[in-house]
Amino acid sequence: MLDMGKSRPQFEILRLWHHECQRVFADRLVNDQDRTWFDDLLKERLVKDFDTTYDAIASEDMLVYGDFMVPNADPRLYEYIDNVEKMVLILQEYLEDYNALNTAQMKLVLFLDAVSHVTRISRIIRPA
Repeated sequence: MLDMGKSRPQFEILRLWHHECQRVFADRLVNDQDRTWFDDLLKERLVKDFDTTYDAIASEDMLVYGDFMVPNADPRLYEYIDNVEKMVLILQEYLEDYNALNTAQMKLVLFLDAVSHVTRISRIIRPA
């Protein structure tokens, strides 16, 4: 989980808030119009309630968090992932490890959209 003993700047907390709102609410929306409305609502709330903008809390369009960037870490910390290329390499290593241990091979191409889905799935199935 998130290291609560560590002091964090406001933009990091707001970035995590935005990400979690996307995962909890926006991931359940079924069309682009609703997703755009929700994204605009979050950006509006950032300005009105926190006196900041989305650009101030996120340097990329893709906000990604995960607890899988450090293999075999204990505890596994849910952290912002700012290096997408490194994340793809780590996920490819996990896939290679899985394929080495199992006879049913998963031959997956980890393009950016697939990686985004894998991070969402890992958030759901990770131990509490």
